[in-house]
Amino acid sequence: MAAWVDDPDVRRRVWDLYRATSPRGAGYDLGAFWRSPADPKLHVLRLDPFRVQVIRGMDLRSRIWTAG
Repeated sequence: MAAWVDDPDVRRRVWDLYRATSPRGAGYDLGAFWRSPADPKLHVLRLDPFRVQVIRGMDLRSRIWTAG
């Protein structure tokens, strides 16, 4: 399931998490696109997965997580 989230606290949390957890050299600076978490052009899409599959490199072994 996916849903847009307009809660200012959630937008601030996402902004702060991205800054604190992005590895150096990975991703991009959110400030290059939006002024702040309060910028009306910034939107947060919440994803609630029901299934996630992770494939390990060359050996193609995978692990599958399912909700519930």
